[in-house]
Amino acid sequence: MINPFHLKYFYDSCQFSSISRAAELNRVSHSAVSQSIKAIEISMGVSLLQHSKRRFVLTSEGELLFQEAIKIFEAFENLTESINSKKNLESLFGTLKIGFSQSIAHALLMSKIVNFCNQNSNVHPQISIGNSNSLESLIDSRKIEIGFGIEDGSFAKFERQCIYKGNFILASSQPFKNKETFLVGDKGSEVHTLRKYLKKQIPNAKFYEIQSWLIMSKLAEEGLGVALIPDFFLEDKKSKLIIRYPNIKLPNYELNAYFRSKDNLTSVANKFLTLFKINNS
Repeated sequence: MINPFHLKYFYDSCQFSSISRAAELNRVSHSAVSQSIKAIEISMGVSLLQHSKRRFVLTSEGELLFQEAIKIFEAFENLTESINSKKNLESLFGTLKIGFSQSIAHALLMSKIVNFCNQNSNVHPQISIGNSNSLESLIDSRKIEIGFGIEDGSFAKFERQCIYKGNFILASSQPFKNKETFLVGDKGSEVHTLRKYLKKQIPNAKFYEIQSWLIMSKLAEEGLGVALIPDFFLEDKKSKLIIRYPNIKLPNYELNAYFRSKDNLTSVANKFLTLFKINNS
């Protein structure tokens, strides 16, 4: 039988791809974690790690054990949460593990997170910031339960709940400066549509590629040019942006909450999703 403490050290090492980080988290020595992993290998008669001086790499057996360990510690976390919840039926207990881009957080999520945690004092947020690719990996590895992003094909294997629908827009400051300078991302149907339209209508248009809608909107407010952004940025009452070129038909979008399975979400994550009223898509 595997010692549960040994399994915990192995599990944490896998989560962070670091024996040192697992040792720090569990307040034990690096040697204690290494010896625990070795004890599991001896007990099971397999090698869990590939021999590499600078990289933490699992063998196929190690990856299989890690996936099973995830299930074990998820079940333990859910059990702890269930017991704590019964102590006080009016309160939630646990961690809100979510991820999103900085742009989406600034425009739509910050106030909801603050209000949710203020109303549920025994919930603490664990937040990751990233793009579509990194959020997909975080959901897959169970480091977050919910990732928020605009549908672009990156999250095809996950279940989802639509939380906002809208259109891409062009917006700038008032007065209207730098009318032929456009702040855009490097990909997306909205960028393709705009470039195709402007190629005929404004041949001298300049494009500044910026990898953040939030930064685009701030630069546009300062008069640098016209930002190609989702319309939810206009929800901010402090925004100084005004819609420009309304005759250009730009794509619509869906902003979704993505998760592995709604049935397996913790009560904290499920409760947070109830803050968003749009029906599942």
